[in-house]
Amino acid sequence: QEYWHSGPEAYRGLFEEDLARACGYTAVGCPRPGRGDGCLTLLGPRAALLGPPETVHFGDFGDRVAQILHIGLAGPEGEDGGPPLELLLVNTHLSFPHAPPFSSVRLDEVRRIVAALDRVRAERGLAHALPAVLCGDFNGSP
Repeated sequence: QEYWHSGPEAYRGLFEEDLARACGYTAVGCPRPGRGDGCLTLLGPRAALLGPPETVHFGDFGDRVAQILHIGLAGPEGEDGGPPLELLLVNTHLSFPHAPPFSSVRLDEVRRIVAALDRVRAERGLAHALPAVLCGDFNGSP
């Protein structure tokens, strides 16, 4: 979710080192261009990256980004269930503020994510039916 890549060492260390060491998490960052923040995705010990992370730069006024990860999820420890479940995991922080005119900006950002998912599937030879999970801060109201 939203993460300060240029934050104090103690802050970054909590996520990038302490969680990794104590819990076996893998931290995958995605900074916004020219900014100190961005997104950070923490993958648990049963999740493995199956390809390089893909960054989607929206190129709008907020320089917002999304990160697409192709991951495999293994079954619970001790469970021999065959190959891991594969999916595309998207983490983003859509534009702010919540005023109605910005709803169209956020909608355009979601359209760019969908287009990037299609492109990643095509470039990597992944099935179009490969599930995608979208998470993050959508900065919107129903």
